[in-house]
Amino acid sequence: MRLTCTVHLMHIGEMDLSEWMKKKKLSDADLAAEVKTDRTTVSRWRRKKTRPDWQAIGVLETLSAGKVTARDFLVMGEAAE
Repeated sequence: MRLTCTVHLMHIGEMDLSEWMKKKKLSDADLAAEVKTDRTTVSRWRRKKTRPDWQAIGVLETLSAGKVTARDFLVMGEAAE
């Protein structure tokens, strides 16, 4: 028998990226300009399809005054047989 456990830790900080962007009334394009990427990349981060690289995470932490952190993008998976 194979057991698979996946724990999503997307909401550890004060708020996730999508919530923070909504609160600040930032569009994907607005944030993309600040992080120096394109709006489709920000959209994928916001929808949890991909994760930002470490440099972008640092910028996000700074822009959000620590409300969005690297921990908000962690996904831990563990498989046991």
